[in-house]
Amino acid sequence: MEEKVTPEQVCQKYYALHKAIYDWFAIDFDNFGRTATKAQTKITQDIFLQLHKNGYISEQVMKQQYCTNCKMALADRYITGTCPKCNSEGARGDQCDSCDHLLDPTELKNAKCKVCGTAPVQRDSKHLFLGLDKIQPKAEAWYKTAIEIDRWPHNAITTTNTFLKEGLKSRCITRDIKWGVPVPLPEYADKVFYVWFDAPIGYLSITNEIVPEWEKWWKNPDNVQLYQFIGKDNILFHSLMFPASLIGTGEKYTLVRHLNSTEFLNYEGTKFSKTKNIGVFGDQVQETKIPCEVFRYYLLAVRPEQQDANFSWVELAERNNNELIKNLGNFSVRVLRFIESHYDRVIPDYDPSDKQSEEAALECLKEFYEELNIYASLMESVKLREGLKQAMNLSSICNKYMQKWQPWVAAKENAKFAGSAINILMNMFVVVCAALEPFIPTFAAKIYCMTNWKRGLREETLLGFVLDAKNALTVLSVIPSKHKIDQALPIFRESNLLLNHYSKQCRGREPETKVWWHSYSLSLNLNDTFD
Repeated sequence: MEEKVTPEQVCQKYYALHKAIYDWFAIDFDNFGRTATKAQTKITQDIFLQLHKNGYISEQVMKQQYCTNCKMALADRYITGTCPKCNSEGARGDQCDSCDHLLDPTELKNAKCKVCGTAPVQRDSKHLFLGLDKIQPKAEAWYKTAIEIDRWPHNAITTTNTFLKEGLKSRCITRDIKWGVPVPLPEYADKVFYVWFDAPIGYLSITNEIVPEWEKWWKNPDNVQLYQFIGKDNILFHSLMFPASLIGTGEKYTLVRHLNSTEFLNYEGTKFSKTKNIGVFGDQVQETKIPCEVFRYYLLAVRPEQQDANFSWVELAERNNNELIKNLGNFSVRVLRFIESHYDRVIPDYDPSDKQSEEAALECLKEFYEELNIYASLMESVKLREGLKQAMNLSSICNKYMQKWQPWVAAKENAKFAGSAINILMNMFVVVCAALEPFIPTFAAKIYCMTNWKRGLREETLLGFVLDAKNALTVLSVIPSKHKIDQALPIFRESNLLLNHYSKQCRGREPETKVWWHSYSLSLNLNDTFD
């Protein structure tokens, strides 16, 4: 309504906008889907009918907020006011973002229509409710087992425990609006399901778009482990409400096992706010000309896993200069250009018959392999921030041995050792790129292009191949000797751009200190990277 277009047009607009943002950030999906589909309607209605059959759906008359000026029943997010729990202004009709309490729109103080500002009136309307109170014993038993099997984050556990202690309440699942999944009961043909109930079912229906046998994934808890990554304001919907909806059907659904919830990311010491133009947002980052791998690296390095984190332009530049340039950029340029200048772009042999080479390999690879196993353990535990830090530590090991062995000196004294050193370092660096690929895939792709490294099945599962061998020397078989690399180019380098310019451009607060931005975006055909 605010944009004076139809709901379908709004969905199409923001679907395209979000898709463009994800594409720029190199975030890939098996299927970036939507919930306005026939599959969504069918699966949602099937789940509802099963809940209805099992006695978990009830009918209640509730007070519906109605705007006499707009002449329509107001969806919860079209109502704003003062939170009855914490007295914060700007609470919505369904939830207060300040205290995270779920609300009923009739509870708001000083409620107003978000569209026109008129105080709504209340009208009686019959609606359907999901008996979460009746499902709680089963849902709570599942929850206690889930957190024993896999340790959930502290905020997920405390939030869920709080609501369980208070007792789940029957909650309305229908609304008097036209856009949405229709309720499959004749007497409710003019109503649709409320978004909190049907939106999570999109996980199932979007899977169904690419896998007709979607039930092999979503009704197979013995063989499928479900990971979900969410912000702390969405914990309850994923830790209790959506699982409870599935549990209530009585069918054997795959429920979340690894719930990975974060705290909030703030902006320069204050909260991100679209309405107040505070922050840098997904549709603005491309304007900065800063490569996506720099943004991805920084955001993952400060990922708010245990407490709120802060986005800072100064820190963004410092991490780029001191970590990306000095660590990754420094090593990639040094080793690749050395191969280019000393070996005509051909990776030299590792010679185990040379005692110095053998001793160097055993020393270096022992340390590298131990640290690689730590990386794997962190990633299996979904400790992404620490996993990224460990991947950068692997790169630091490469830098350390490059400096220790000094192949440019060794080439004059022991050519076999110099060649072996470069071979070892090059193999380790490809492993480093594989470890960094989940975090900064465009960086890894650029290195694969420059190394002319074609990827088959083994390469796609490289870390598993190396770690499953349980032998550090397996690292030496990652990239073959006599392999010819492509031209070595810098990935990060300086350019004269002031970060406080970006701060103004992104409509946020200026950083207190002016810092120079250092980056260089390398243009390569990433399609050439893969078979």
